[in-house]
Amino acid sequence: MLFRSEEVSALLSKFGLTVLKNKNIFWPEKNTWIVGLDDNYWGFHDLKKAFSDVPKNTPTILLAHSPDIVDELTEDRKPNLILSAHTHCGQIRLPFLGALPFTIPTQNGKKFEGGLYDLGKTKLFVTCGVGETGTRARLDRKSTRLNSSHTDISRMPSSA
Repeated sequence: MLFRSEEVSALLSKFGLTVLKNKNIFWPEKNTWIVGLDDNYWGFHDLKKAFSDVPKNTPTILLAHSPDIVDELTEDRKPNLILSAHTHCGQIRLPFLGALPFTIPTQNGKKFEGGLYDLGKTKLFVTCGVGETGTRARLDRKSTRLNSSHTDISRMPSSA
Protein backbone atom coordinates (compact mmCIF):
# COMPACT_ATOMS: atom_id res chain seq x y z
CA MET A 1 0.00 0.00 0.00
CA LEU A 2 2.90 2.35 0.73
CA PHE A 3 3.96 3.03 -2.84
CA ARG A 4 0.57 2.83 -4.60
CA SER A 5 0.38 6.60 -4.92
CA GLU A 6 -0.13 6.49 -8.70
CA GLU A 7 -3.17 4.25 -8.27
CA VAL A 8 -4.59 6.49 -5.57
CA SER A 9 -3.90 9.62 -7.67
CA ALA A 10 -5.66 8.08 -10.68
CA LEU A 11 -8.69 7.18 -8.55
CA LEU A 12 -8.92 10.67 -7.06
CA SER A 13 -8.61 12.25 -10.53
CA LYS A 14 -11.35 9.94 -11.80
CA PHE A 15 -13.67 11.53 -9.23
CA GLY A 16 -12.71 15.03 -10.34
CA LEU A 17 -10.30 15.83 -7.52
CA THR A 18 -7.07 17.71 -8.21
CA VAL A 19 -3.96 15.89 -7.01
CA LEU A 20 -1.24 18.30 -5.93
CA LYS A 21 2.04 16.40 -6.21
CA ASN A 22 4.64 19.17 -6.36
CA LYS A 23 1.96 21.42 -7.85
CA ASN A 24 -0.11 24.40 -6.84
CA ILE A 25 -3.52 25.89 -7.53
CA PHE A 26 -5.09 29.25 -6.82
CA TRP A 27 -8.20 29.33 -4.61
CA PRO A 28 -9.89 32.53 -5.87
CA GLU A 29 -12.70 32.60 -3.29
CA LYS A 30 -10.09 32.86 -0.52
CA ASN A 31 -7.44 34.71 -2.57
CA THR A 32 -5.04 31.95 -1.50
CA TRP A 33 -2.54 29.64 -3.16
CA ILE A 34 -2.57 25.98 -2.19
CA VAL A 35 0.73 24.20 -2.67
CA GLY A 36 0.89 20.42 -2.48
CA LEU A 37 4.07 18.39 -2.10
CA ASP A 38 4.76 14.83 -3.04
CA ASP A 39 5.79 12.77 -0.01
CA ASN A 40 8.55 14.68 1.76
CA TYR A 41 9.16 11.81 4.21
CA TRP A 42 10.50 9.61 1.40
CA GLY A 43 12.16 12.51 -0.45
CA PHE A 44 9.80 12.63 -3.45
CA HIS A 45 9.01 16.32 -2.96
CA ASP A 46 10.28 19.24 -5.01
CA LEU A 47 9.75 22.58 -3.25
CA LYS A 48 11.01 24.64 -6.19
CA LYS A 49 8.58 23.00 -8.62
CA ALA A 50 5.70 23.10 -6.14
CA PHE A 51 6.09 26.86 -5.55
CA SER A 52 6.99 27.66 -9.18
CA ASP A 53 3.90 29.77 -10.05
CA VAL A 54 3.17 31.15 -6.59
CA PRO A 55 3.87 34.89 -6.25
CA LYS A 56 5.89 35.84 -3.18
CA ASN A 57 4.08 37.59 -0.33
CA THR A 58 0.69 36.06 -1.11
CA PRO A 59 -1.50 33.99 1.23
CA THR A 60 -0.37 30.37 0.89
CA ILE A 61 -1.33 27.02 2.39
CA LEU A 62 1.21 24.20 2.09
CA LEU A 63 0.09 20.57 2.19
CA ALA A 64 3.01 18.37 3.27
CA HIS A 65 2.96 14.79 4.50
CA SER A 66 5.56 15.26 7.24
CA PRO A 67 5.94 18.30 9.50
CA ASP A 68 9.71 17.98 9.03
CA ILE A 69 9.20 20.15 5.94
CA VAL A 70 9.60 23.20 8.21
CA ASP A 71 13.35 22.51 8.27
CA GLU A 72 13.56 22.88 4.46
CA LEU A 73 11.61 26.10 3.95
CA THR A 74 13.53 29.23 3.03
CA GLU A 75 12.65 32.65 4.40
CA ASP A 76 11.19 33.79 1.06
CA ARG A 77 9.00 30.68 0.70
CA LYS A 78 7.34 30.34 4.08
CA PRO A 79 3.59 29.71 3.74
CA ASN A 80 1.03 31.17 6.13
CA LEU A 81 -0.21 27.71 7.03
CA ILE A 82 1.22 24.20 6.74
CA LEU A 83 -1.11 21.21 7.05
CA SER A 84 0.64 17.96 7.84
CA ALA A 85 -0.23 14.58 9.37
CA HIS A 86 2.67 12.10 9.21
CA THR A 87 3.01 11.76 12.98
CA HIS A 88 -0.56 10.52 13.58
CA CYS A 89 -0.18 12.67 16.75
CA GLY A 90 1.83 9.91 18.32
CA GLN A 91 -0.82 7.29 17.48
CA ILE A 92 -0.18 5.44 20.76
CA ARG A 93 -0.14 7.60 23.89
CA LEU A 94 0.12 6.52 27.49
CA PRO A 95 -1.28 8.50 30.43
CA PHE A 96 1.36 10.84 31.95
CA LEU A 97 3.96 9.83 29.30
CA GLY A 98 2.29 11.03 26.12
CA ALA A 99 3.30 9.67 22.73
CA LEU A 100 5.73 6.79 22.68
CA PRO A 101 8.91 7.89 20.84
CA PHE A 102 8.78 5.13 18.20
CA THR A 103 5.28 6.26 17.18
CA ILE A 104 6.53 9.63 15.87
CA PRO A 105 8.72 8.83 12.84
CA THR A 106 10.12 12.31 12.17
CA GLN A 107 13.42 14.11 12.58
CA ASN A 108 11.75 16.55 14.97
CA GLY A 109 10.16 13.81 17.09
CA LYS A 110 7.79 15.10 19.75
CA LYS A 111 8.51 18.73 18.84
CA PHE A 112 5.68 18.64 16.28
CA GLU A 113 3.73 15.54 17.31
CA GLY A 114 0.28 17.05 16.83
CA GLY A 115 -1.74 20.20 17.10
CA LEU A 116 -1.20 23.85 16.15
CA TYR A 117 2.28 25.40 16.34
CA ASP A 118 3.16 29.08 15.94
CA LEU A 119 6.38 29.36 13.93
CA GLY A 120 6.32 33.14 13.57
CA LYS A 121 5.11 33.96 10.06
CA THR A 122 3.92 30.39 9.61
CA LYS A 123 1.38 28.31 11.50
CA LEU A 124 1.88 24.53 11.40
CA PHE A 125 -1.11 22.28 12.02
CA VAL A 126 -0.26 18.60 12.45
CA THR A 127 -3.41 16.53 12.26
CA CYS A 128 -3.79 13.04 13.66
CA GLY A 129 -4.64 11.83 10.16
CA VAL A 130 -7.15 9.11 9.47
CA GLY A 131 -5.17 5.88 9.63
CA GLU A 132 -2.30 4.20 11.39
CA THR A 133 1.28 3.37 10.63
CA GLY A 134 3.02 0.19 11.73
CA THR A 135 0.83 -1.13 14.53
CA ARG A 136 -2.81 -1.17 13.42
CA ALA A 137 -3.96 0.60 16.57
CA ARG A 138 -4.61 4.00 18.10
CA LEU A 139 -4.58 4.74 21.78
CA ASP A 140 -5.77 8.13 23.07
CA ARG A 141 -5.72 9.65 19.55
CA LYS A 142 -8.76 10.05 17.32
CA SER A 143 -8.67 10.67 13.57
CA THR A 144 -8.77 14.29 12.36
CA ARG A 145 -10.89 15.75 9.57
CA LEU A 146 -10.61 19.39 8.52
CA ASN A 147 -13.34 21.59 7.07
CA SER A 148 -12.21 24.45 4.83
CA SER A 149 -15.05 26.66 6.08
CA HIS A 150 -13.15 27.00 9.37
CA THR A 151 -10.00 28.33 7.70
CA ASP A 152 -9.75 32.09 7.29
CA ILE A 153 -6.33 32.53 5.74
CA SER A 154 -6.93 36.30 5.42
CA ARG A 155 -6.55 36.64 9.21
CA MET A 156 -3.14 35.02 9.19
CA PRO A 157 -0.03 37.17 8.74
CA SER A 158 1.37 37.41 5.22
CA SER A 159 4.51 35.44 4.55
CA ALA A 160 7.67 37.44 3.94
